[in-house]
Amino acid sequence: MSEIRVTYSGLISLLISTITIATGLAFMLILTRTLLPEELGTWRLILSLLTYVVIAESIFSYWVTREIPRGIESAKSAITCSGIFSLGLGVIYLLAAYLISLNSDVNFDILIFGIILVPLMFIVNTLSAVNFAWKPQNASYGALIMESLKLPLALILIYYFNLGVQGVIIAFAASYAISIIGLAYFSRNKIKYDFKISHLKKWLKLSWLPLYPGLSALLLILDVVIFTVITGSVYGLAFYAAALTIGRLVAISGNVSRATYPKLLEDHDKKSYLGSNFTLVLYFTIPLAALSIIFAKPGLYLLNPIYASADFIVILIVIKSIFVLFCDVFFRYILGDEKVDVNEKSTFRDYFRSKLFVLPTMKLLTFVSYLVILVVALLLLKTTQMSDIDLVVWWSIIAIIPQIPFTLYLYYTARKKLQLKFESSLIIKYILIGVGVFVPLFFVITNYLEYNENVFQFIPHLVLFSLMGIIPYFVITYMLDKRIKNLTNLVLKELKQIGRKNNK
Repeated sequence: MSEIRVTYSGLISLLISTITIATGLAFMLILTRTLLPEELGTWRLILSLLTYVVIAESIFSYWVTREIPRGIESAKSAITCSGIFSLGLGVIYLLAAYLISLNSDVNFDILIFGIILVPLMFIVNTLSAVNFAWKPQNASYGALIMESLKLPLALILIYYFNLGVQGVIIAFAASYAISIIGLAYFSRNKIKYDFKISHLKKWLKLSWLPLYPGLSALLLILDVVIFTVITGSVYGLAFYAAALTIGRLVAISGNVSRATYPKLLEDHDKKSYLGSNFTLVLYFTIPLAALSIIFAKPGLYLLNPIYASADFIVILIVIKSIFVLFCDVFFRYILGDEKVDVNEKSTFRDYFRSKLFVLPTMKLLTFVSYLVILVVALLLLKTTQMSDIDLVVWWSIIAIIPQIPFTLYLYYTARKKLQLKFESSLIIKYILIGVGVFVPLFFVITNYLEYNENVFQFIPHLVLFSLMGIIPYFVITYMLDKRIKNLTNLVLKELKQIGRKNNK
């Protein structure tokens, strides 16, 4: 019997993501309330540099995710190789940190300290891929462990001991280490199989396939470096990081579709559930997008009043995040249905013509066009003596433009390749309910929400106003939509069964 349950795993992932978003906001609150804007910008830069290095880990997680659902036991081989390769990638991190420090005011010593995260991130990513390919919900449990530990550690190291960015790095390192233990335990039935050098030979031979999409990720993060180098400051990055915290909340609704990827790999023939899965993604996207926009200014004010002026940046990031979300969902559908790697006799030409190569190519072209536009725009705007915040606004606008045609391309590709049928009537129903609930909430917040610099007094007000939107949306859809009613009842039934098992 298959261990992959698309809706169940998706809802578990969404629930845990919601919890981790709450802990993540609390973590970000600690950072924005204790770190200087320059320190917060430095931490954002470290994350970007780590992304450049850790992208090499995809050589292992990419293939182990596609192999395990098809009965190929390559987990131990992937984890072992990931750990070994991570040791050598630290050199690339150090080189990148050195080059960046030469062209900005960032603290080089702090950048160097971030190297301890490289091997830990490698192992966490590989173990998450193993769990995701077998029981997708286990990967979410690993994320929950990491996020739950990160918050108290940050509170101790940053807030009480005032260790600054070094404290952030230590908190991440410790939470990664404990998460590794948990993920290893969850996947113990897969790790027990022997290491095989044949797996490594195959992965290295086909390493260009997982690394090629990684170029897009590298280019995507390159915008942070470009902004830093051209403006010569990390001050604007602090406002961008704060706005990103609020604006990217909508992305968690994509977790509902995560399990479709290994499910399609396991069974290519059954695709009828994809239409309803996409509808469910939109069902959760609507309230998350609405809340992110409505609470843009209050959310930034909560992080730190000095970032409240970046509320328009949040709205722009929300718009971009919706397009990115749709792209990610369609990506999973299309790549999960790709069969080229099932045939061991597939040639380089076969892989080159497959969606495993074509889609990343389109994504790469999208990001290249984005970066070219960004570089030209920043060079021109810098001559106008524009403020860092205004430059971030233009940065956010430019980020949306190339994403639109790429989303449309994936949309038409998914419809053609998978005969994907969208449930238009249900989608329209959810949108209308969302408008009816959240538009009035916007006017209520605008007129009645009082801003208070005391965090412990301000948070309850935000929670109360949030519930004024969330509860009506779910109650109305529960009453008017049979599918949501059945889904809710199934989730409650599942929770009761789990409770009974724990009591025995």
